Amino acid sequence: MHKGNQEGGRISPRDTIRYALRMTKKDSTFIYFQLEANEGLCFYSTRDEPQKSPYRTVEIVGHISLKDQLDRVLGYLRKSVYFDFL
Repeated sequence: MHKGNQEGGRISPRDTIRYALRMTKKDSTFIYFQLEANEGLCFYSTRDEPQKSPYRTVEIVGHISLKDQLDRVLGYLRKSVYFDFL
């Protein structure tokens, strides 16, 4: 397994990939479900948005060694749900 540039057990930011996805609030539920179903692939969080905003921005962080798998999952999701990469 790739250990990367770990310092004191922490993974260096150089060893991570980050995406920000913008989608409708309704579609974000499906994205969350799919990311949870692919357990261990990445972490995600939702940026603060105005309460009545119809959109959500989801930030995704994963280890660089899982980039191909994460890209494959996002490619699959893009066939079902429209989102923009920011």
